Amino acid sequence: MPSIASALLLSLAALLCPVSNGQAHVDTARAYVGTIEDGPNSGPHIKRFLASVGLGEGPPYCAAFVSFTLSAPTCQAEFPQIRSALASKFITARSIKASHALRGADVPVGSLVIWLRGRTIFGHIGIVLAWDGRCGTTLEANTSGTVFGDQREGDGVFIKQRCIEPNNYFRIVSFTPVIYDYSDPCFLVTDSPGTICPRQPE
Repeated sequence: MPSIASALLLSLAALLCPVSNGQAHVDTARAYVGTIEDGPNSGPHIKRFLASVGLGEGPPYCAAFVSFTLSAPTCQAEFPQIRSALASKFITARSIKASHALRGADVPVGSLVIWLRGRTIFGHIGIVLAWDGRCGTTLEANTSGTVFGDQREGDGVFIKQRCIEPNNYFRIVSFTPVIYDYSDPCFLVTDSPGTICPRQPE
């Protein structure tokens, strides 16, 4: 558990962070909807996203975009602390399995939705705007603005309708909640195996 001093500092930070529902990364992400690349994985905004994880223009930037939004200057997320250009790095012990979401586990707004390609470490990541069982609305970077085109290596930042398709090669595997302060019940559990927050169906 955090110290009393840490808890007080985080409570003060929350007061200084006037964002909707305490989800600064969602507000930041929404500001970039409609951003289009100038060239393959390049452009002024794409350059900023990639720079947030120490990269120059060129690599895929879906996870860099998420990392960028989690580091809003006045209200950085306390969990996850991960900042990476690799989507699979955002899968943690507190992540909600897609199979549990299908069985009724709650997926909070602002959670990170993570895809994998087969059994590889490569995939895609976005931010949940709404989710209900199998399908939901997400905000993603480095994707296509339509159902056509490359969904994980597209040309901009768009709002998408997505569904869990467990048998697909490229599929949603996990949702990782984003937490802004230690008063959240998720901070009262550990990362030990079997300890998952939010509670999932047995």
